[in-house]
Amino acid sequence: MRASMSAVADETDDINAELPTLPQAQGEGAAEPSYVEPKLTATTARHAIIFDIETGPLPPERLWQVVPPFDPESIKPFPPFDPSAVKTGNLKDAAKIAEKIAAAEQQHAIDAAAHAAKSATAKQDYEAAVLDKAALDPLTGQVLAIGYLFTKEGYTDVEYQHAKCSEIDLLAGFWDYFSAAGDCCFVGHNTHGFDLPFLVRRSWLLGVPVAAGVLEQGRFFNPLFVDTMRVWACGVGGSAGMVALDKLAGAFGVGRKNGDGALFSKVFSENVDQALCYLRNDLHMTHGVARKLKLIQ
Repeated sequence: MRASMSAVADETDDINAELPTLPQAQGEGAAEPSYVEPKLTATTARHAIIFDIETGPLPPERLWQVVPPFDPESIKPFPPFDPSAVKTGNLKDAAKIAEKIAAAEQQHAIDAAAHAAKSATAKQDYEAAVLDKAALDPLTGQVLAIGYLFTKEGYTDVEYQHAKCSEIDLLAGFWDYFSAAGDCCFVGHNTHGFDLPFLVRRSWLLGVPVAAGVLEQGRFFNPLFVDTMRVWACGVGGSAGMVALDKLAGAFGVGRKNGDGALFSKVFSENVDQALCYLRNDLHMTHGVARKLKLIQ
């Protein structure tokens, strides 16, 4: 069972304070660095907005309009026991043949009981499997919250669904930020593989206008969007270039996860403050990673 989220004890530290660094070799004989510290580029010289999204399954009444309901016909009846189908090989002794058939019949009864038990929970298992992955697909999931960390102003902000704010409002707000940001870069982790495609596709599905300039040639995201995972990948594609934010932030010494993102939707429905605390912590980790990668100051 996945561990539940834990609240962050204190978020009052200045986000622009010097982040912890990895231990360095000291003393006589310590090797000199084999690299030259890169100079700040035009990208690092400007301010940035760190962003992250959290998603969850669509409400059931909408989810099951998209996903086919469970089909009872998919559960085939278990065949009856057939003594003639038991392979007895070269056995000649009638007693041994009867013993082998009896053992096969006993195993058949066990298998039939297991099939019956599985059939009884098949609908529940099917729906649980759909719900488990629904938040990862814009056809079956929705944006629950979007977090922002403004490096220039030095504060975080989280917009999330509540009584007076819908998913449409969240999406429109994000595109408004982008349209008004000028040359400000938007930095996140795995944004090109998940966050941005999810935001664009949900916008299309809900009829929310995507800001001009987000997609170039319908395939490439505007260079103002910077993905820390892609930078870390150094051009390596596929799974070899993928790294979890928690692992990368831990290696850089800039924080660790305070919960399980797969449980965000559940926690969000039970304790909004705790869920948003998890999102803010992700923003701070991404900010730390971006600084270590020299993407921002």
